[in-house]
Amino acid sequence: MTASVDARAPTERRSVRRFGDWYLWWHGCLLAAYALLGKAFAYVGVGPVFVGELSLAAGLLAALLSRSVLRVFTVPATWFLAALMCWGAMRTVPSFGPYGRDALRDATLWGYGLFALVVGAVILARPQRLRDLVARYQWFTAIFVIAAPVIYVGFWIAEDPASVLGLDPTHRVKPGDMLVHLAGITAFVAVGLGRLSWVGLACLGGTFVLAASVGRGGLVAFVAAVAVLALAGRIGRRVWVVGSALAVVVATLALTDVSVGLLRREVSFRQLAVNAASIVVSQADQPNLEDTKLWRLLWWGRIVGYTVTGPFFWEGKGFGINLADDDGFQVTSQTLRSPHNAHLTFLARSGVPGFVLWLLAQGAWAGAIVVAYLRSRARHHAWWASVFLFLLAYWIAMLVNATFDVFLEGPMGGIWFWSLYGVGLAALRLYRSAPEAVP
Repeated sequence: MTASVDARAPTERRSVRRFGDWYLWWHGCLLAAYALLGKAFAYVGVGPVFVGELSLAAGLLAALLSRSVLRVFTVPATWFLAALMCWGAMRTVPSFGPYGRDALRDATLWGYGLFALVVGAVILARPQRLRDLVARYQWFTAIFVIAAPVIYVGFWIAEDPASVLGLDPTHRVKPGDMLVHLAGITAFVAVGLGRLSWVGLACLGGTFVLAASVGRGGLVAFVAAVAVLALAGRIGRRVWVVGSALAVVVATLALTDVSVGLLRREVSFRQLAVNAASIVVSQADQPNLEDTKLWRLLWWGRIVGYTVTGPFFWEGKGFGINLADDDGFQVTSQTLRSPHNAHLTFLARSGVPGFVLWLLAQGAWAGAIVVAYLRSRARHHAWWASVFLFLLAYWIAMLVNATFDVFLEGPMGGIWFWSLYGVGLAALRLYRSAPEAVP
């Protein structure tokens, strides 16, 4: 098939095209570093300008030069995203005076949405970039499954975290984030866009056990992504191969009864089973699991009380105030700012209107992706159907993890999430106007 482009797409000059290509390559490296190193990479730079903010500035320039920003707004989900960011800005500006830098830090919850516009515009300027991104994700898949268990063990097992690259204890790679990317990789392989060697499968299984033994939210996120694949009828040979690798690792733990201590928890078959069971059943003999669950539920109930039925219905408490301090749920380290739930963070900081706009932005995007998937599948556009299903499974894994952890509030999860959102916006526009533009 001869590739064509959207007739309404602006033609990029060679220098602009090279800059756009360079930016997507750089941004892909940025995302890979966030996934593997977490906060250790996020704090590269001089506050308040870190590597993520530098990437956003370069991306805005690339998007403006591409002259494709307005084309992103032909996708209805972008309208709700723009409305969400406008409302977020209205709730941030009044807080800037009393809270200063803290207001900007909290505003990244909605401000990172600019990455969706940037990534979407740069892809639309040259549709072949979507194909290139899919190919690069295959490289990320191969690197992540090999490097992740090594980095994860190095960050968590060390008695003194400062001995590992001189890092702060809070810079450990989060297990939930690891499981989100394992879910994305599983979906990528399941839909047929990529593949893993037997060594890669073994490493994936080992990393899954390591992370799932420590974090429950990420475990639910992984299961949610697999459930999306199951509902779409994509639990075929590839998923069974991945599942078999996981089963072998888990069975080995069960038979050997190996146990490795990681801070307050251990990596073992028993701990993995306890974490899985505690999602739906109370575990009285595991107070550390039940205490965190109760702590979350109490705080979330407090937020619903002072917004939905309280005095902060319309405006919320704004971006800048420390919610943990103000709501009375601060932990002993005095470092927590927001509840472990991005949806309720939107509710607490921007009120019911901001929460509704957040739901509309996500619902419009997901609904459009589902429709495009069904349409491409009915038309036998296999590659497009695979891309849409992969995006949907990855998206649901990120949102589920954001329901139980501080994920979207930081660059490690927020930039990943909104970049994926932007890829979806571009894919929706390209498939609607010129599906043959991506050979």
